[in-house]
Amino acid sequence: MPLGRLLLLLELVGMVASFTLDAGFGMLTRSTKSLYQGLAAQMAIHHIQTQNTALVTLPEGTVMCGSVTGDLRDTLGLPSEGIRAALDWGGTVDVIVGASKSSVSGPTSLAAQINSVPVVSYASTSAALSDKVNFPMFYRTVPPDAIAA
Repeated sequence: MPLGRLLLLLELVGMVASFTLDAGFGMLTRSTKSLYQGLAAQMAIHHIQTQNTALVTLPEGTVMCGSVTGDLRDTLGLPSEGIRAALDWGGTVDVIVGASKSSVSGPTSLAAQINSVPVVSYASTSAALSDKVNFPMFYRTVPPDAIAA
């Protein structure tokens, strides 16, 4: 996941803010490659938190969260694994990042909705997920297929 997209995700969920808070996130992966991307995201957050901003320029006056913790789960590309992760995390995370497949993000968002936990996907493009009546806690950083086409 590009660092710019990670920062956008963090801004969407309030982890980069003008105030200090503690935050936790769950990140869904579906392969070894995306697991490495998840680890890279955690490392990027750590670098920003420790103000090691050699690779990132933050806006003047930005104050980072007091503490950001993360947990990675591999969905194996299966909706049932995304649901399981959302239910296991319950309200212990502030946001779930992922999944990369719309078929996993939709059901995961519905399960996370039970605890009012938003799901922010960096790759899910199904137009159905834009329906805020059915998916009120789902957000994305990429346009749906209908707009991208």
